[in-house]
Amino acid sequence: VEVITSFVSAPVLIFAVILAIITIICVKTWRQDRMITFGFLWFFIILLPRTNIWQINRPMYEHWLYLPMIGFWLALFSLLILVFQKIKKKQNKLALPLAYAGFAALAVCILSFSALTVLRNNDWQNAITFYEKNLHYTPNSFIQHNNLGMAYADAGREQEAIIEYRKAIAISDVYPQVHYNFGNSLRALSKTDEAIEEYYKAIKMSPTFSMPYNNLLAIYLEQDNQEKIIEILNRMEVGLGRGVDFLYLKGFVYYKLDEYNKAISAWRELLAIEPSNLKVRELIKNAKLHKDNK
Repeated sequence: VEVITSFVSAPVLIFAVILAIITIICVKTWRQDRMITFGFLWFFIILLPRTNIWQINRPMYEHWLYLPMIGFWLALFSLLILVFQKIKKKQNKLALPLAYAGFAALAVCILSFSALTVLRNNDWQNAITFYEKNLHYTPNSFIQHNNLGMAYADAGREQEAIIEYRKAIAISDVYPQVHYNFGNSLRALSKTDEAIEEYYKAIKMSPTFSMPYNNLLAIYLEQDNQEKIIEILNRMEVGLGRGVDFLYLKGFVYYKLDEYNKAISAWRELLAIEPSNLKVRELIKNAKLHKDNK
């Protein structure tokens, strides 16, 4: 869809004319039925933040119309009922047939929209179908390629997922989650070294993104690579700070390494932040038992 960047473009001028007509209708019908004005105001006010007058990252989504359309249909039906009542009062021979023809046209419109809704619901039957359909219209969307890759990965189709992640990266390499997801699929295929490389890329792009750290720690724990574990913990501390999540994970890692004093120290620091955390108190108790039995 072409982005409109000028107030004097044809769509904007047409909208201005429609808005003027709606304003006149609201003024003319205010005394007879204020629901018409209420409905149109509902529609425009709720839709206003999504008009892209101030640029937003996603200029068009069908679900942005769900709530505004309540006001639109409320106004339209109120207006049709008002027009029907006025025509009926005139008792013209052609008035009622014209009114019924108008309602018939509306019924056809509603049936058409209903059929389109059913057809669209077929696209929502599963994530793979949904994103494949979306990519038919937006083939250069790196987000859609990433999302399709995640859907393939959830279905165990890792090779196809990797293809989509590579396409996403080729289009626009600005999204650390793509490298994280790419790493997950590589890891699932036992391509551990390549997965590690992708996790590091994700961390480099966003040092505050916690998930790649977690997976790297899991890999290095499996490999019993203590040097790399300490490196990741240090990088994690710089990126995320000494918050609750970091201290909990740090304690867990040292617990797995049988370094119970360091685990207890990290968890006690966590308790200073959250003194009522019973789970951490239990972990400290277990660490002390293992330390005494070591």
